[in-house]
Amino acid sequence: MEDDMDPIMTILRLVEEEDDGDRIARRFFQIHPEADRQAFLDACHVALDIIGLKPQQLH
Repeated sequence: MEDDMDPIMTILRLVEEEDDGDRIARRFFQIHPEADRQAFLDACHVALDIIGLKPQQLH
């Protein structure tokens, strides 16, 4: 069930499926409506560490 998915795993899955940051954020909050902005940012930070990208490489 998607609602039980860890926020970090959600981000990892969404970046595989989407290349638009706004769409990733929108879908993240649809899957995790209880999450706040900081939870989203934290999940993104950990996901970036996992996939080995530095934020400056995203631009």
